[in-house]
Amino acid sequence: MTRQLATSNSLIVGALVAAAGVLLMASPAPDVAAVCLLGVLSLALWVLARSLVPEDREVRFLSWVLFATIVLRFAFAVAQHYVWPTLGNMLQQDARAILSEGRLLAEDWRSGFSSPAWPTSFSRLHNWLHVYRSALQFRYFGYSPLLPEVTNIVLSASAALAGYLVVRRWTSVRAARLAALLIAFWPSIMVWSTHNLKDPVNMAAVAWSTYGILQLRDRVTVFAVSTVIAGWALGFLIRPYLGVLMITGQMMAVGLVVVKPRTLLGRYLALVLTLMLGGLSAGIGNQQIRQMYGEALTLRYAEAKRQGFYDRATRSRAEGKTHSEYILDLRATSPTGSILQLPLRIPLFLVSPVPITRGSPRLMATYPEMLFLYWLILPLIVGIRQVWRTYREEAVLVLSTITPVTIVFSIGTSISGEAMRYRDIILPALLLFAAVGWAVRLQAKEERARRDHRAPVSRTTELAKAP
Repeated sequence: MTRQLATSNSLIVGALVAAAGVLLMASPAPDVAAVCLLGVLSLALWVLARSLVPEDREVRFLSWVLFATIVLRFAFAVAQHYVWPTLGNMLQQDARAILSEGRLLAEDWRSGFSSPAWPTSFSRLHNWLHVYRSALQFRYFGYSPLLPEVTNIVLSASAALAGYLVVRRWTSVRAARLAALLIAFWPSIMVWSTHNLKDPVNMAAVAWSTYGILQLRDRVTVFAVSTVIAGWALGFLIRPYLGVLMITGQMMAVGLVVVKPRTLLGRYLALVLTLMLGGLSAGIGNQQIRQMYGEALTLRYAEAKRQGFYDRATRSRAEGKTHSEYILDLRATSPTGSILQLPLRIPLFLVSPVPITRGSPRLMATYPEMLFLYWLILPLIVGIRQVWRTYREEAVLVLSTITPVTIVFSIGTSISGEAMRYRDIILPALLLFAAVGWAVRLQAKEERARRDHRAPVSRTTELAKAP
């Protein structure tokens, strides 16, 4: 009966995907094509959830969570373009530049011109992948800013499914549900996923590559290997330096997570293997990054960029304008100074903007989210301690994945808005531990309530039996 039901569901999903594909190709309106594409990708995500989660009750829960977050994100994307364009102009400056370039490239292709924008080397390819994707969609379906954004919406929403699966490996269903809810409905994650930027893709790459490597710890399967390779490819091709940092961190921990050494010799060999893989990955990545960017990612460049932001913020403040700069003055005169300031820069990167000053409406709109993030700090600490006790190797992998990214972004990031965008790439990994700690605290609170409830009852019984 179960097999027949699964077959029936597969046939229904296949028919729906085929119908959506026909509508997508035949749709005369680009916006309708965007809705059809959203439906196809959402169905694909639902099929993935059904194949990875065995319990029907949990599949229903995840289906509602994913459906709700995708609908909300798509509605917000529509509002930015058609209902409240002022909001879109305020939030989508970088994304709209990519849309404009993609539209011009699509018009060139339609006119039969060969565009000079095609890259002549791999070192220029990564900066154009989003432009090519947008241009291809505009070329065949017409111009709609929603077309490239729906892919980011579904990819970013899929991180909630990956988070659920990771936490389910560690602890209870309650913690896994909390992780899915936090990732799916975190405000800034939802906002940035509606933009045609690289950040939602990078977030999905970090989430799914981490889950794939954890699956390899149990058994080497085609799905696990494909998931890791796809995550690495997305991270490296869309934003090469982030892909290198992510892969380096995972390679540094893969010896502990996959090999699982038990003897002293095995641990020694795992350490040597980890250092070799990490060093090799870092060396190759450094070479590729210098070929792509030159000196644009060195510490001196990061400090010069930070100084430029600081100077503009100082001028804006002198003119009476608001600016979302960092509260603390962390300028450094040398790369060594930047590294020595990491104990301050990393916490500031993780908790900025600090809601203690009056700023622009866009800045102050982030304050409720930041207050909730501060409330999650204690559950985050509790969750890391809990997972460290029971699944230390897997905790090492997750933390090793985001640590190099956090360090580099802490050095190079200068303003609060930029920090929020980059922090959202690693935020789902932190929310995993926060969900575990939240569930632990809820369970402890319920146990205390049960003990407090039983104590008066037993006392009443003793009084009733007394002569």
